[in-house]
Amino acid sequence: MKKIIACVVIILSILSTSAYALDNGLEASQFRPVTDNGSYFGTWDSNNLYQKEWRLGTFMTYEYRPFQLTRNGNRQQGIIDNSIIQHLTGSYGIFDKWLSVGFDLPVGWLVDYRNPNVAGSAFSNDMAIGDLRINLKSQLYGSHCKKFGLAFIPFIDIPTGYGSKFFGNGTVQGGGFIALDYKPWRKVSFSLNLGMTGRSTYNFRDIERKLQLMWSLAAKYKFNRKWSLNTEILSQTRLTGIYSEAVESPTEWLAGVKYKIGETGLTASLGTGMGITHGSMSPRFRVFTGLTYTPLKRNIYKLKKAMNETNILFDSGAHVIKAEEAGKLATLKKWLKKTYGLPIKISGHTDIESDEAYNQDLSVKRAQEVKTYLVANKIKAKRLSTEGFGESKPIANNKTEEGKAANRRVEFKKSWCK
Repeated sequence: MKKIIACVVIILSILSTSAYALDNGLEASQFRPVTDNGSYFGTWDSNNLYQKEWRLGTFMTYEYRPFQLTRNGNRQQGIIDNSIIQHLTGSYGIFDKWLSVGFDLPVGWLVDYRNPNVAGSAFSNDMAIGDLRINLKSQLYGSHCKKFGLAFIPFIDIPTGYGSKFFGNGTVQGGGFIALDYKPWRKVSFSLNLGMTGRSTYNFRDIERKLQLMWSLAAKYKFNRKWSLNTEILSQTRLTGIYSEAVESPTEWLAGVKYKIGETGLTASLGTGMGITHGSMSPRFRVFTGLTYTPLKRNIYKLKKAMNETNILFDSGAHVIKAEEAGKLATLKKWLKKTYGLPIKISGHTDIESDEAYNQDLSVKRAQEVKTYLVANKIKAKRLSTEGFGESKPIANNKTEEGKAANRRVEFKKSWCK
């Protein structure tokens, strides 16, 4: 981990020094996709990654007239009329649910740009790299299991873009969001982001960029395990003149769907949006598509399968794991190690031999014995909870020897909400 942190610091230092060679400017688009495994497109939720969990993604968007000069709501001059931008994103969990780091690098494959300072200049189709954004995310409260969640997301924009062509700020910019979640029902959730960003003062015509207030509001409806429908409003405005000028207050509406592709760990996104205000950083409309890969999601399916297929059986009255039963745990151990911090529940059971109190105690001992075995095989103890049900939950007929043998078991169940 120390090597990873050192590399990040070195890279940021090198990129930061390049700021002095770039022209001051501003980004023509306010949209930045979330870099983690969130529920929305441009709005953060509070849920965070497990330690060593990682995610990579790409997000392609077409914007129509994202930056133009207007007067009384009417277009006067186009500066960027069309753009096709690919966002390359990724994130990595440093500590379980508490801290992760992410990045977003926009690549403009087509930027239809006209120099506003040269009279009669024509549009030219350019390619450009935008500013690299590095963010941290800290989950302060909550999870998918709770109705409320809270997270803090600080970020820094490294000036790797072209400020002179309004595809970058040309200077270091920093800021942060607070993300507040509310999940009133199982299939419905909401998220509010509120934050600020700051940079050195930049003025262009009637636009001033220095301190900006940023907010977004999102809602999600989950149809089933694979499909969800999202809608969002993204906005920012100058802090010293909140919504006093539309050109300085880009506001945009987005809507789209997300689809989890089988057991591959891939999630696809498709949607559209339109500017509520027009001028800088808010296109007349946009269409977008995205694809993310999260190996944890694929591995979760494998872990569930291993848990369903693994029952550890015991001799009558015993709680020691037999050698042949320990072999069954090999697949389970493999997928537990590949699902990082996901917690599971170990449940012990007995047949109807002996009295009820004895069987209850024996079932707890069996669950504890399996936990001890897994911890000895480098599965973190905090991921494993145990419980005993005694003779109360048989899966076979206790009147036969075969049935009794099947009931003297330990089972595995998921105890995460993700």
